[in-house]
Amino acid sequence: MVTILVVDDEATITEFVSDALMEEGYEVQTCHDGASALLFVRDTPPDLVLLDVTMPVMGGDELLAQLEDEGITNVPVIVMTASLNIDQQVLRNADALLRKPFTLGHLLATVEDVLATA
Repeated sequence: MVTILVVDDEATITEFVSDALMEEGYEVQTCHDGASALLFVRDTPPDLVLLDVTMPVMGGDELLAQLEDEGITNVPVIVMTASLNIDQQVLRNADALLRKPFTLGHLLATVEDVLATA
């Protein structure tokens, strides 16, 4: 079974994304900040990470940098953000970008595309 880690500090987004992915048959784990996600990825690397950029404790950009520093580059990442100004380093380390707000169809298509090429 494919495991997807959803990382977002907004409970409504985490719940929406998690529910949608579980309905599609994915196993879903959640974290609400980058620091918790880093510990999760180190212990149990998921098949995919859906990652918000702006979060407390450790943002998505910091998490991506830390994963790269630790050589954990084999886990595909989809960045979810409402920001119009995204750091180029974040874009280089991400496999796809989902602009918030996104539709259920766009979410599922992006997940399928990234998993197919991982």
